Amino acid sequence: MEFGTIVSDKSKLGPLIEITEPKRKFEAAALILTSIGKATEEEVSSLMGAGKVLKAMVLDAIGTVLLTNLASKCFDRVSQESAKRGFYHCGCLSPGEGDVPLRLQKYILGNLPEAASHISLSDALMLTPKKSLSSIILLSREKVQKSFKLPCAACTLEDCQFRRIEEKNIAEN
Repeated sequence: MEFGTIVSDKSKLGPLIEITEPKRKFEAAALILTSIGKATEEEVSSLMGAGKVLKAMVLDAIGTVLLTNLASKCFDRVSQESAKRGFYHCGCLSPGEGDVPLRLQKYILGNLPEAASHISLSDALMLTPKKSLSSIILLSREKVQKSFKLPCAACTLEDCQFRRIEEKNIAEN
């Protein structure tokens, strides 16, 4: 499942401007929410309950890879759609990574009402099902020539054990 929208109404960008200014200037944002659903999570739980820990761990890892691939494909489609509308990428935010507050999960879900029947938010601001991922791509009408890194290099937690460095040239989108 994937859900997405481009928000260009300045009055709806407040929560994003609040956490990004003055570091980044942008005119719109693409909100993305992806999920592989509950089936994998339920099967992992069932396998764990049956004492099949290794199978559960492998299935959980496969679910993570599937989610990452789905999110990447969604990111590519949003890139194409935003380019058609005259926008360029100028940054990427993922709630809960680095200094990006988890409270942005509420903002994303609030702007993607069709996702509410499939994905929910816990009191701790975690997405359910667990194999769900939210992202925000900041968009500008001005072409930025420098590169930016997604998403780990943009994160302030440089010593994170899960850190990945993916560099993408903004001028190429």
